[in-house]
Amino acid sequence: MKSSKLSIKFRITFWYTLVFSLILALVFFYIYFLSKSYSVHDLQEELKDESADILENLYDKSSRNDILYNADWTKFYDDNVSISLYDKNSSFINGVLPEHFPDKVPFINNKVRQIKSDKNIWLVYDYCYEESPEDSIWVRSIASYGHWSRILYNMLWIFAVLFPITVFISAFVGYHILKKALQPIYTISDMAKEISFSVNLSKRIETSNTHDEFSYLADAFNSMIAKLEKSFEKEKQFTSDAAHELRTPISVIQSHCEYCLDELKLTDSVREEIEIIYKKTTYIGQLISQLLTISRTDKHSFKPQKEEVDLTLLIESVIEELQQKAAYKNISLLFEYIPQNESYIIQGDTMLLMRMIYNLIENAINYGINGGCVWVNLIKNQENTDIIIKDNGIGIEKEHLDKIWNRFYRVDKSRSTGEGFGLGLSMVRFIVDIHGGSIAVKSKPGYGTTFTVSL
Repeated sequence: MKSSKLSIKFRITFWYTLVFSLILALVFFYIYFLSKSYSVHDLQEELKDESADILENLYDKSSRNDILYNADWTKFYDDNVSISLYDKNSSFINGVLPEHFPDKVPFINNKVRQIKSDKNIWLVYDYCYEESPEDSIWVRSIASYGHWSRILYNMLWIFAVLFPITVFISAFVGYHILKKALQPIYTISDMAKEISFSVNLSKRIETSNTHDEFSYLADAFNSMIAKLEKSFEKEKQFTSDAAHELRTPISVIQSHCEYCLDELKLTDSVREEIEIIYKKTTYIGQLISQLLTISRTDKHSFKPQKEEVDLTLLIESVIEELQQKAAYKNISLLFEYIPQNESYIIQGDTMLLMRMIYNLIENAINYGINGGCVWVNLIKNQENTDIIIKDNGIGIEKEHLDKIWNRFYRVDKSRSTGEGFGLGLSMVRFIVDIHGGSIAVKSKPGYGTTFTVSL
């Protein structure tokens, strides 16, 4: 699995848990080996001390025979250390031998050794006392290491059990602490998505007074949104002002063209030129009208005037209005729906819904083929009403489908017919959104396009 696919929470938790596990293991093994070393060293020193006590008695001639032959066992056992005395032939003289200690363990002078038997582990220290070369005595100190060995074994077993539990608990707790600490990130992300979907740049991310990194991030994000809002507002204001300023002179030009065409006697060439001017000013007038509509709907205060709207009557009205344009390209407009007891009535803004349907049917006509057909179907579902507008025109390439909703977007020169401004589908998407509906498009080049609006 690539790390790029893992969340920050998981990655931080993973590395935190890994480092914590390594530190925990290092600390434990340090304690384990320190305990082991300390226990061995402590027993070694104890063995030597007890041997030194016996040697003091051997050096003292007045007590030597007593310690060799007459002393009871208590003289040879202290602090869990057993002392035994042997002659130069390794024959036992006096002392205490621990139970299960092996027989015939060779003597090595002044060295601590570890002796293992089936039932125990022993530390053995031998020291040779020589009064003369012919008269030597071996002092053997023996201590059981099995007790410490069992303690160390239990430490390993406890660690083996507690280590995964501790690591799991630390990872679980760390993950949830991290999740809570990163909660502001989700808040910022959700607000960014909300602003993106609603296209409402007046919204801001709530900031706390903690003055931490997330607070600084939220402030930076709000500052960016504020600048974007100011820039977009200036653009919208310019569009609105320009449209208003252009509307009057365009209307004047249109009225003068109509007057010249209707009232004056003109030569054919002059009439043709004035008709071109009239056609272009009408085209520009329609663009200005759409810009004004966009400017009005772009305002956050805009609210659709919803009322009961009969979609059958609305669609029939639009088709009637576009019949002449469709006939110019020899395109048939067909409207099909199943009559029901319940009419196709929804709550919506009549003018906006009419604009939506008009733009979709007009778009189908503009990009339809000569002698083609446009089908408009109305389907009533349990939860919504679908308006399906289908044509058998030139279609849209797959890579352009997600871009057709952008303002002023035109697919390419081969698809463009010279009609429209690239604003119609953008307006359709906006109208569908403010009515709480959805719109989908399917298209195949050379076969046509289908728009499905669910309201």
